[in-house]
Amino acid sequence: MTGLTASSMAQVPRAPIEQIDRPLEQRRVFPDFRREVEPPVFVLPPVVPQAGQPALSSAMRVRVTRIRLVGHTAFSDQELGALAAPFENRELGNEDLEELRNRITRHYVNAGYINSGALIPDQRVADGVITLEIVEGRLAEIEIAGEHRFHPDFLRSRLALGAGPPLNVNRLQEQMQIMLLNPQIERINAELGPGMRPGEGTLKARIDGGRPALVNLSVANNRSPSVGGVRAELQGTAQNLLGRGENLSLRAGRTGGLDDYGVSFTMPVSVRDTSLSLRYDKNDSTVIEEPFNRLDIRSKSETLEIGIMHPFMRTPEKEISGRALLSNRHSETFLLGQPFSFTPGLEDGKSTVSALRLSLDWIDRGQDRVLAVRSSFNFGIDRFGATIKSGGTPDSRFASWLGQFQWAKRLAKDQGQWVFRADAQLSDRGLLPSEKFAVGGADTVRGYRENTMVRDSGWVASLEYRRPLARLPIAALGDDSNDGILHWTVFADAGKAWDRNDGAAANGIRSAGPGLRWEITRDFQAQIYWGIALTDTGNPKRDLQDRGIHIKVALQKPF
Repeated sequence: MTGLTASSMAQVPRAPIEQIDRPLEQRRVFPDFRREVEPPVFVLPPVVPQAGQPALSSAMRVRVTRIRLVGHTAFSDQELGALAAPFENRELGNEDLEELRNRITRHYVNAGYINSGALIPDQRVADGVITLEIVEGRLAEIEIAGEHRFHPDFLRSRLALGAGPPLNVNRLQEQMQIMLLNPQIERINAELGPGMRPGEGTLKARIDGGRPALVNLSVANNRSPSVGGVRAELQGTAQNLLGRGENLSLRAGRTGGLDDYGVSFTMPVSVRDTSLSLRYDKNDSTVIEEPFNRLDIRSKSETLEIGIMHPFMRTPEKEISGRALLSNRHSETFLLGQPFSFTPGLEDGKSTVSALRLSLDWIDRGQDRVLAVRSSFNFGIDRFGATIKSGGTPDSRFASWLGQFQWAKRLAKDQGQWVFRADAQLSDRGLLPSEKFAVGGADTVRGYRENTMVRDSGWVASLEYRRPLARLPIAALGDDSNDGILHWTVFADAGKAWDRNDGAAANGIRSAGPGLRWEITRDFQAQIYWGIALTDTGNPKRDLQDRGIHIKVALQKPF
């Protein structure tokens, strides 16, 4: 220890704490482009007048001054009245009345109300007023079949969201497309037939579900070299355990000096897919990078989080959802086997942050573009053993905003795509390490080691162009026409970070470089990027990350 210089010691504090999860590291997955869904084939039930009831049985022709429409909710009085207006203030025969009935019925059918229509009950014409009864269709029964693990009531309730009343085939088809956004549903084939009564329909839906289990294995050099830059992660997910869309996920990751574990559970709690989530993470790390490995610098942390998510608006193209999370994070740091506070705000190396996190998500996707925005407000609270200090020292009382923006645009065939992302955090005061913003590394600014800068506030941005270069399939792994596509990429990254309390000026880093992405199969990908650092940070070139090399291999296997 005596051989370490003062400048070396000045770098020690950041090493053991930079692996604690931060809000930004819980990154949202880049949403896919909208996938085409083959529309269900419907057998349409006819809408006919009630048997034995002629339109007007007592007269061949009648003087009509006004047509009264009853029973309609799908269209306004003005809209249907415009269809009936040409038949008012004139003499009408049965053929004229039948034409009026058909015109209104066609208006319903053309708008998607395929089992709705108009009936003209037998009636006495008084004061020239004729009444038309609108029968608006409804879905009387939903039958569920197919190979899946869902409870029938779960699927039936989701289909019913698009069934009115009144029943509209376009809305029903859109609801099926929304259901297909759920990765646990692979295919929906539906047939709409007549019910027992006029205007009633029966839906027979065959739904095929996805595999009940999913295993993911990945290896990447996306952790700080201080605890071992190369991390392997194994994650297993059990889907639809109880037949109501639940997800249970277990994961374990390891580097040379870091072990991290996590379990999460998500369960829908309403028919509109309001969902409850629970998450627990545990990290244990030891600094293994020379010369700091001689100091026995260790840290451990635990995170417990409970949250609820609700989609306010959802279509196949757009989604707006809100999320509320309550989290509690406890961390401890050690030096030479003893508790040690590396940063202000810690008590004997210990800190606890309790926070309420409120976020709003917006996704807009199409066949060739996708846009995703998340805005999160984080409020530290004095609850559940939170660390509280006085005199402006960082503690669990804080407010911060985190914004995330993602955009991708697919160009014409074989012309590649553009990908842009940006993240920013602003805080109202100095933060404890677990809440700080990290800049540098594979997911922020390539060309630098992970967590080159860890500060209270900051921003990062990246623009990348990807284009197919060649097809290099591996026959033993897959023979799909999209397997083996090798993309070349070029990118530019930038970021800045600053602390609030120490008055330090914002430090920025920039990089640019090429990369390769190999989609071996749909479930097996590899990528390598070479980031050329355009800002000198003074870090030693001990690791691949310091040389700008970022590698990741990911394999997914459904069971």
